[in-house]
Amino acid sequence: MAKRAMMYCPRCRNVGLTTVELVTENPEQDVFRCPNSHAFPNYMELMKMNPDMIKLVASEKPQPGDVKVEVWVDKQILDRFQSLYPAKLNATVSSIMSLHLYGDPVIIDGIQAKKLRDLGVRNGAEMVAAMEVAKSLEDQLATLQGQIAIYQSMFEKAGVMAPA
Repeated sequence: MAKRAMMYCPRCRNVGLTTVELVTENPEQDVFRCPNSHAFPNYMELMKMNPDMIKLVASEKPQPGDVKVEVWVDKQILDRFQSLYPAKLNATVSSIMSLHLYGDPVIIDGIQAKKLRDLGVRNGAEMVAAMEVAKSLEDQLATLQGQIAIYQSMFEKAGVMAPA
């Protein structure tokens, strides 16, 4: 059985037929053919002719147990989302719903997101790392303030005034 080669026939392209797809009749021997009887006996010969590759179009398929629902969404938001992430609507909506059910979401948007980006934070992992560093610095500051208080007490007992 012939399998899709995910390439268009370069000979058909040269005569103006741009979307004639190649198939592999015998994949083990790299025999490529098109419906117009153009044959390429090996892969290297075909690659020298620079065939146009067929772009893989991802399509979302429901998972076992998925159900179809109808929801209302702002048209402009949906159009923009679909232009940025074609074929990702189902997975995204499912992930967001799952996150809200099973996770502990933190949503940052607008001004806060811009401020974080300006500070160099690009994702959640960097946000967590920044907060861990801030907490570590707070702990160090508290330790150093405790040491300063001890030294101030020692200087006061020795009769030395701390500089103002």
